[in-house]
Amino acid sequence: MNAAAPYAEPRGARSVHEELLALVADFVFELDAAGRFTRIDANGTEVLGHAPGGLIGCRLRDLLRPVARGEGDGPGTDLLQTLAIRRDVEAWFERADGTLSCLQLNAMPIAGAGLRGVARDITAQRAVEDDLNQSVQKLAMHVAQTPLGVIGFDRDFRVTEWNPGAERIFGYTADEARGRHPSEIILDSDSALPVDEVWAALLAGARDQKSINENITKSGETIVCEWHNTPLVDASGQVIGVTSLCQDVTARIEQERALLAARHRADRANALKSEFLARLSHELRTPLHGILSFAQLGKRRAGNVPVARLAGYFEQIVDSGRRLEAMLVDLLDIGKLEVGRMTLRFEKHDFRAIVEACIAEQRGAISARRVRLRTRWPEPALPAAHCDRVRLGQVVVNLLGNALRHTPEGGRIDISVDAVDVRCADGTHRPGLRCEIADTGCGIAEDEFEHIFGTFARGRDVADAPGGSGLGLAIARELVTLHGGRIDVRNNASGGATFGFSIPLEPPRVVPAAG
Repeated sequence: MNAAAPYAEPRGARSVHEELLALVADFVFELDAAGRFTRIDANGTEVLGHAPGGLIGCRLRDLLRPVARGEGDGPGTDLLQTLAIRRDVEAWFERADGTLSCLQLNAMPIAGAGLRGVARDITAQRAVEDDLNQSVQKLAMHVAQTPLGVIGFDRDFRVTEWNPGAERIFGYTADEARGRHPSEIILDSDSALPVDEVWAALLAGARDQKSINENITKSGETIVCEWHNTPLVDASGQVIGVTSLCQDVTARIEQERALLAARHRADRANALKSEFLARLSHELRTPLHGILSFAQLGKRRAGNVPVARLAGYFEQIVDSGRRLEAMLVDLLDIGKLEVGRMTLRFEKHDFRAIVEACIAEQRGAISARRVRLRTRWPEPALPAAHCDRVRLGQVVVNLLGNALRHTPEGGRIDISVDAVDVRCADGTHRPGLRCEIADTGCGIAEDEFEHIFGTFARGRDVADAPGGSGLGLAIARELVTLHGGRIDVRNNASGGATFGFSIPLEPPRVVPAAG
C-alpha cells in the first residue's frame, strides 16, 4: 500500500480565511530577520496604499516616515527590537502616495528568525486626539487673551466689581450686577447652600477655594462655571472682601462626559471582541482536532490496517472538514449581517416547497436519530411568498437542525405552517406566513429566551450538546428580520420548545437593519 499523501489544504480554504480576515480592521504581517515583509494581508496593503503583493520583500523601516529613517538611535534602527519586546508599538509610515499613516503594532518572534504580528491603523484616532489637543491649546490661548469673569464681593456677598468677561458669561452689565447678591442674579436655590459654605470658609480666611457650580444667566440658561475664589485681606489681617475668577466650562464638562461614554463603549467593544475570539478559537479547535487526529492516525497505520478502517478514518476527516466548513460559512454570514453586506433576492416562491426541501435535506439526520417527524399544512394551499428562497431555507434548516440536536432518540419533531396576520418590524400588520418547529427536548430557561439568539449563545441546559456552532439562531433571527418578520421561542406544556418565525407575504419597502 502506498504511503498516505501529504495533507493538502482544501481548495478555497485560503480565500475563505482571507475573506474572514477582511471583516476585521486589524491586519496580519510577517517579517524575516532583516525586517522584510514575507506576508501582509489585503487590509495591510490597502492601509499602506500599495497594490496587492507590492510590499512583499520590502523592509519595514523603509516605510517609516522620512524623519524616522535616520541611523543611530532613530526609530528605524530599533523598531524590530522594540516590536520583539514591547506591546502596542506606534509608528508613522509613509503611504505609496506620500501621505502618512499611524499604525499600532504588536508582534512576537517566530521559529527561526523574524516576527509575526498584527497592526491597526490609528491615524484617524491620532487625528481626533490632535484636534482635541489643538482645541485645548486654543482654549488656553483664549483664556490668556480674553479676560475671564473677574468679580469682586464685599463682606455681605454683594457685587462690587464685574468685568467685561463676567458680562459676556452671564449677560448682565456691570451696572445691572453691582450691589446685588449672587442669589438675585446667577444662583438658584439648589446652588445657594454649597456656595454659602464656600463663602463662610472664605470669610474665615481660607485661601484658594475652588468650586464648580451651576449658574443662571440673564436669559435663564443654566451653565456650569468653574470658580477660583480668594479672600481679600487688609494690613490688619481682616477679610474685607473676596475676588473670584470664573470660567464657563459647560462645553468642557459635556466633552468629558462624551469622552467617558466613548471610553465605556470602547471598553465594551474590546471585551466583546475578546469574548468572540475566545469562543471562536474553542469552536474551531474541535473539528480541526478531529481532522488532524484521524489524519495522523491514518498516516501511522497506513500499512497495517485494512482499507475499510482507513476509509473510516477518511470519513471522520471529511465529517470534521464539513463541520469546519459549515462553521466558517456561518462566521462569514454573521459577519456580513453585522456589517450590513448581506443582500437578499426577493422572488415569488411556494413556501411549502421551501420547507419540504429543507426536510428532505435533513432526512438522513432524522433517520439516524430515529426521530419521528410530523408536518401539518393548512387547507387551502398557502399563498406564494415574496422571499429569498435560499436564505429563508437557511432559517428553516437552522431551526430544524437545532431541534434535532436537542431532541432525544425516539423523540418527535412537529413542523406546522399557517397563513397569519404578521406584525412587522415597522409596527404594521400584513398578510403573511408562520412556520413553527416544536421538539420534545429539555426546553429552555425563560431568562434565556432572548440570549439564545445571540452570537455563539447556547442554553445552559444544552451547553454540552454535540454539534452546533452557536451561530445558527443568530443568523436565523437576522435573516427573518431582513424579511420584515419576527422570530420567537416558547416552551411547550408537555416538554421541549417551539421556535417559530413569521414573515409578510410581500417584502418590506425598506429592508430593516439586521442586529
